[in-house]
Amino acid sequence: ALDYPVGWTVNEMVVGPHGTQVQFLSSPELVDAATLPNGATRVNATIYQWDPKNDLPAFVGHQMSAWEASGFSILEQEPRVLELGLPAVQFTVQAPEAQVVFLIAALGEQYLVLSGEGDLELVKEIVGRVRPISR
Repeated sequence: ALDYPVGWTVNEMVVGPHGTQVQFLSSPELVDAATLPNGATRVNATIYQWDPKNDLPAFVGHQMSAWEASGFSILEQEPRVLELGLPAVQFTVQAPEAQVVFLIAALGEQYLVLSGEGDLELVKEIVGRVRPISR
């Protein structure tokens, strides 16, 4: 079960042939919003099927290359260790319209990418609480 703030909306979708995403939105009107209004927050949790499997450095390198190709700038990069000893990397990235926080972790043969924009302190608090329930 997922626990999220009262009043938030959850939206689940398929992201191409390799991913599934759940959006956590501070209000239902944000489901189709390209940019967020002041005071709004959006957090995406995406699970990717990607090769090579269980190779966090390779997947992170792929993500960083994609950001660079899109003109994004990496403002912060911090290695993390989640509960149960799972390695992760947290980034703050400057995208054209906003700053975005990312947390990337390998979960066996899948990759978890959490991303959030809006209230970045809230986003960092949310991604900082992520923990696997099994390994």
